[in-house]
Amino acid sequence: MVHNSTLTGILTKDVLDNGRGSARSLILKHPHEQQTGRTSCVAQHFLRKNINLEMEKVINLVDLAGHEKYLKTTISGITKCLVDYTGLIIGANMGVLRMTMEHLTVIMGLNIPAFIVITKIDIAPKNIYENTIKNIEK
Repeated sequence: MVHNSTLTGILTKDVLDNGRGSARSLILKHPHEQQTGRTSCVAQHFLRKNINLEMEKVINLVDLAGHEKYLKTTISGITKCLVDYTGLIIGANMGVLRMTMEHLTVIMGLNIPAFIVITKIDIAPKNIYENTIKNIEK
């Protein structure tokens, strides 16, 4: 499963984000990622859940870059990590960006099932949020 850094940090570290990247900072690998707030590499994190006393379910979350500068790395991560599903993360306050469409094109081209997670609903102006929903439906 492919995710973004903040969501991956929340799920794997069992913490809430403070709105300034505290959850993301727990999983970024490199100093330049901490400074810019951008993931630049392929990072795998594991979510472990005990189903019963004898069985543990392990979900591999692959955190990939969203910025266009690192598109080759993202494509490499999707193909090499053999992901089963992809999560396309869309900020309600930012809407569907050009890179969102690029990522969706890659996902569809590889025929990987995808789901969409809309974040930052609480800080999005109502008209921008509604526009984001319309664009996603398109």
